[in-house]
Amino acid sequence: MTPITIESIAQQLAEITAKSVGKQPSDMLRDVSLREQGVDSLGFGELVFEVEDTFGVEIANQKEVFADMETINAIALYIFNQQAQK
Repeated sequence: MTPITIESIAQQLAEITAKSVGKQPSDMLRDVSLREQGVDSLGFGELVFEVEDTFGVEIANQKEVFADMETINAIALYIFNQQAQK
């Protein structure tokens, strides 16, 4: 089994977000706000559900959690840390 890395999580997030905004995963910039890349509030809500389902993490207060994590890299680090605590 391949170990889960921040990079692999970021790649999956790029794929998920690209699909929601009609772009290619390679077009998603990992250090740029998702809002700047076309993810609106509805898309952001869908992203939260997709993250929970895909990575098996629970995001109880999504506004608080994602307020400071608007980039793919920041969200990937959060997911990685949540999975490490399991």
